[in-house]
Amino acid sequence: MKHSQKVNSVWELYTTSSGGITCYDIFTLAWNYRGGKIYSNNKKYIILSGRCELTIEKDWKDIKSEISEKDGIFELAGNTPHIFYFPVDTRLIEWFSEDTSYKDFDRYREMKK
Repeated sequence: MKHSQKVNSVWELYTTSSGGITCYDIFTLAWNYRGGKIYSNNKKYIILSGRCELTIEKDWKDIKSEISEKDGIFELAGNTPHIFYFPVDTRLIEWFSEDTSYKDFDRYREMKK
C-alpha cells in the first residue's frame, strides 16, 4: 500500500494505491478547476460535500453537467477529455485502475490559468 499527499493554497490531494486501484481523496476550495486531461481508463467519483460542473468534450462539443453529493457514484469513460469547475468548497473521492495513464487536453488546461 502506498500513500502520498499534495497540499497547496487551494486544494488538498491524498492518494492511496493498493490492490491495483488508486484512490484520491480531494478537497478543493471554491472557484477552482481540476482536470484538463484525458485518462486511458474509466474513473469513478463520488462527491461527499459540495458540487461541481463537469465539462466533457464529445463530438467536438462541450457538454456540461452539474454534479453534487445527491448524485451518488458517477463514472467517466476512459479517453474522454474533461475538466471540473468547483463553484463551492467541495470534497470528492476518485478511483481508477493503477495502470491508468493520461495526457493533457490543452484547450481545457488553458481554462485553469
